[in-house]
Amino acid sequence: MKQQDRARMRIGGEEVVEIDINASYLTILHGISGFALPERDDIYDISGIDRAIVKAWITSTIGHHSFHSRWPKNALAEIKAAGIDKPKSMTMASLQPTILDHFPMLSDWPSQKITWADLMFIESEIVIGTMVELMRGYGAPCFSVHDSIIVRKKDQKIAVETLENQFLGRASVEPKLKVKQS
Repeated sequence: MKQQDRARMRIGGEEVVEIDINASYLTILHGISGFALPERDDIYDISGIDRAIVKAWITSTIGHHSFHSRWPKNALAEIKAAGIDKPKSMTMASLQPTILDHFPMLSDWPSQKITWADLMFIESEIVIGTMVELMRGYGAPCFSVHDSIIVRKKDQKIAVETLENQFLGRASVEPKLKVKQS
């Protein structure tokens, strides 16, 4: 379901909010590696480089066993979908020093024991744990959408607290969350 369609959803006739985890895999990697999250609202926000390019570089790297020498097709599609032309002067290799300077826990990515599958598993534990606690502990129905959850507007506060606690318990980090109103 597209984001604009999700905004029109209702649970029991009530308005909903979507609570999005900013840079979920990267947040988890910070936590389990013992690195503090950057002091900015959007983890992907690196001055001088468009957010979509930073995100595409990181997701391509985390989804691969080594550093890329060129942009994968899916990364180029992601960048194009964000309205950016192919980054001719910004190659994967030329961006690597800057991005690794901002995210040092990725510097040894090719030799790390953790993989994208581990990050996906931890994320799923966090989201499922949040949903179960909301439903069983608070009678709050919810839906998951990749790295976000949808809850009734009236359940927003407890859902944010629960999601933060699940992150702390499973990844030792407090995530940056963004609430999208319907």
